[in-house]
Amino acid sequence: MESPVIRLLLVEDDREDVFLFRKLLNKIRPLRFELVVCETVKEALKALDQQHFDLIISDFVLGLESGLDLLKHLRKDETSPPVIMITSMDQREVDIACMRAGAKEYLKKGTMTAELLDRTIRYTLRNHQAGQELKAALNVRDQMLSIISHDICAPVATLRSTFKFCAEQVESQPATMLKKFLVRGENNAEQLLDLTTKLLHWARSQTDHLVVASEAIDCEELVETVEAALTPVLESKELTLVNEVEPDTMVYADREMTETVLRNLLSNAIKFSHLGKQIYLTIYRDGDETCLLVRDEGVGMPPELRDSLFDQRKKTSRPGTRNEAGHGLGLMLVKSFIQRNHGSIQVQSEPGEGTSFEVRLPSHVPTAARS
Repeated sequence: MESPVIRLLLVEDDREDVFLFRKLLNKIRPLRFELVVCETVKEALKALDQQHFDLIISDFVLGLESGLDLLKHLRKDETSPPVIMITSMDQREVDIACMRAGAKEYLKKGTMTAELLDRTIRYTLRNHQAGQELKAALNVRDQMLSIISHDICAPVATLRSTFKFCAEQVESQPATMLKKFLVRGENNAEQLLDLTTKLLHWARSQTDHLVVASEAIDCEELVETVEAALTPVLESKELTLVNEVEPDTMVYADREMTETVLRNLLSNAIKFSHLGKQIYLTIYRDGDETCLLVRDEGVGMPPELRDSLFDQRKKTSRPGTRNEAGHGLGLMLVKSFIQRNHGSIQVQSEPGEGTSFEVRLPSHVPTAARS
C-alpha cells in the first residue's frame, strides 16, 4: 500500500536551493510529496488561500522579508499547517526567534541530509497531529463543562426545590398543588435525561472510538419508529406530521445514528412550530444518495444564527415557541453523525417563514465496500 501524498509548500527564493531541496525529497522513501514552490511571503499566503497543504518549509531570509513575517500571518489562523524553518545562518538567536514565532522545527541548510529531513518531516507532522487531537479533546472538555454548568445545574436545582417543597408541604398543601409541583419536577427530569443522553452521545461522537455499523435501512420503518416516539410531543402542540416518504426508499447508514439525526431534526421542528401547524417530512432517492428533508412552518431564524448553527465554538440555543429549553447539542450531534456516515446537511431559513433541513446520505453500499 502506497504512502499518502504529502502536500508541501516550499517558500524559497534561491533557485539553486530549490533544486537541491527537490533532490533531497526524491531520496526520501516511502514518503511521497507534491511540491509547490513560492518565492515570497505574498505568493505563499495566496497559495495557502487557494490550496490545502500538509506542511510548510520556509527559508528564513526571503529578500526584504523573512520567515518570521510568514509565521506572523500564519499565527492568525489556527488551521494553518505546521512550519519548518531553514536557513544558512548558524545563530541560536534566529533559532529561538523562529520557535517563539510558531515554527515547529529549525534546520540549517549546510548540514541538511535526506535522512535528517525525512526524520524532521515525520516528527513535525506527527506532533502537529497530536497537537490537533489534544486541542480537539480540550475543546470537547470545555464545551461539556460549559453545558454542565449552565444547562444541567438549572434543572437539577429546580428538581431539588420541587422535592424540598413537596416534602415540607405534604401535610399542609392540597393534593392538586403538590401534583402541580410534581409534574413540574417530572418535566425537569425529562429535560435532564434528554440533555444527559445527548451530551454522552455527542462526547462519544467527538472521539475515534465510536463505531459506525452501516446497514441498509428501510426509510418507511425508520420514520414509523421515530414518529411513534415523538407522537406525544406532536399532540401536545396539535402539530401534524405530513409523511411524504417514497415507498421502498433505502438509506445505507448506522441505524441508531440515523434515528438520532431524524429524531433531533423533527424535535427541532416541533420546538419552533406554533400551535396547530404542519411539519413536512420528505424522503426520496436521488441517484446514489437518499435525501431526507424536514421542513416546518415555524419561527425561522436570522442569517447570523443560521450561518453559525453548526459551529461548536458558538452557543446557538434559544427557547422554543412554548419556551422549551435548548442547549444546542442536538444539531451538533446531527452534524457529527451525518459526517460519520459520509453524508451532508444543509439548512435554509428566514425569520417568520420556517426552516428546512436537507440531509443526504448514501442510498446503498459504496462500491469500494462491496469489493
